[in-house]
Amino acid sequence: MTLEGHTLSPDESFGVFNRSSSTFVLPSLPFEVTALAPITGAETLGVHLGKHHQAYVDGANRLMEPMVKKFETAVDVISFARSVEAHGLLEQAGQALNHAFFWTCHQAAGLTRPEGSLEIAINDKFGDFTGFTDAAIALGKSRVGSGWIWLVADHEGAVRLELTRDAETLLDDPSLAVLLVCDVWEHAYYLDRASDRAGWIDGFFGQLADWSMAKSRYEHRLCREPDAT
Repeated sequence: MTLEGHTLSPDESFGVFNRSSSTFVLPSLPFEVTALAPITGAETLGVHLGKHHQAYVDGANRLMEPMVKKFETAVDVISFARSVEAHGLLEQAGQALNHAFFWTCHQAAGLTRPEGSLEIAINDKFGDFTGFTDAAIALGKSRVGSGWIWLVADHEGAVRLELTRDAETLLDDPSLAVLLVCDVWEHAYYLDRASDRAGWIDGFFGQLADWSMAKSRYEHRLCREPDAT
């Protein structure tokens, strides 16, 4: 069986936003609920999507309900919330969008290491893939509390890791190409490995991360004009 919801799409809302109704929706996953075990078990996946992600979708919609303003994408909601300092909406919408992107960063079977131009960029920055995963683990362990580890590239193609707190997102930053994200909130891994955040980060980047998609995103960035958004 698969987890039901709305089909993921390649737009900037990653399937989490319905333009016609100007509301957030829960995406479906493009793989079986058991496909990510043993790194992510079926129970963890079900709770993560059906409870936590659903709660962020519902929370954002509840805060948007009294608004007359209509939005085209999830990023539009986040940009608006930033501009008016609507912190509650920013948090709920940010978490809804971050999670939608996070689901697209998984693959049930496929390339488990970067290749091509992305591999070269990672090796230039971190030495090799082990250096990259060591840096990601160290960054994740440095965060006391919840957050996200992002692999991003700038307009020149240089890659780096970023760490954001709580519901903060990088998906509305036009200066970056966001390639992958790893959720380091405890609900992403606690049922499977208790407090072993390092093991979760290593397992995600080494076995679950969709490096084919990350490579495509990286190469797409290199083909864009420097001032493109």
